[in-house]
Amino acid sequence: MHLGLVFFHGWGLSSTFWQPLATRLARYPQVFADAGYFGTPPSPTETPHLPPGHRWVGIGHSLGFARALQSPPTDGWAALVSVAGFSRFCPPAEILIAPSPSNAFAAATTPGAASTGVVTATSAGNAPAAIAAQPRRVVERMLRAHARDPHAVLADFLHRCGLTNLLPPPGTPLNAERLAADLALLLDVDVSASLAALDVPVLALATRDDPIVPAALTEATFAQRAHTHLVWQAHGGHTLGYAGVDDCAAAVQTFLERV
Repeated sequence: MHLGLVFFHGWGLSSTFWQPLATRLARYPQVFADAGYFGTPPSPTETPHLPPGHRWVGIGHSLGFARALQSPPTDGWAALVSVAGFSRFCPPAEILIAPSPSNAFAAATTPGAASTGVVTATSAGNAPAAIAAQPRRVVERMLRAHARDPHAVLADFLHRCGLTNLLPPPGTPLNAERLAADLALLLDVDVSASLAALDVPVLALATRDDPIVPAALTEATFAQRAHTHLVWQAHGGHTLGYAGVDDCAAAVQTFLERV
């Protein structure tokens, strides 16, 4: 069977994020999951119908990678691609972390916070218990601000990501409830077990200057996983997949030829 691609976008975005990369991979059948954050009426298609007769590869940006792990096709994924993705975003409630020096997003939203790096919390048996990108207080603060002014929170987040040009046009209705629900999801989403159990090839694309998903988290999530190829792109930050798209497309194409 031929390969097909299923694209999952991250928080505060839409399937528009994927247009540059999808255009470069147009030889493959494509399906786009959309969280339904914008427009009237909202029409989320997070688990889109996948036509039979294909081996499907899930491609997820940021939270979209966790979505892909949560939404496998009936026959499972043939492979997965993470673009600035993660399996856990925040630590468990009882574990505190401080933003790392490179974590501009957490530092900017946490006045006076110490810089101690991404923390690997350990259990009594010294086994890794959680690796996280952001302190919970960062997302909790966003949730409180979102309740007051969802437009401002969205604009600020996309500005920090370098994706201001993907803000919806003025007057576009926001599905504030859905945006808030997925912000809350970032607090506790954890697909680490699903990723560990997955027995298919994984390509992880990342940069070392990502202000949202620190390089240390990417290393901890993907570097030692079997059947995984971690590729550091020269630039792109959290815009990776939308910016730096030629390099991303080349890496994905090479990966797909081996699936």
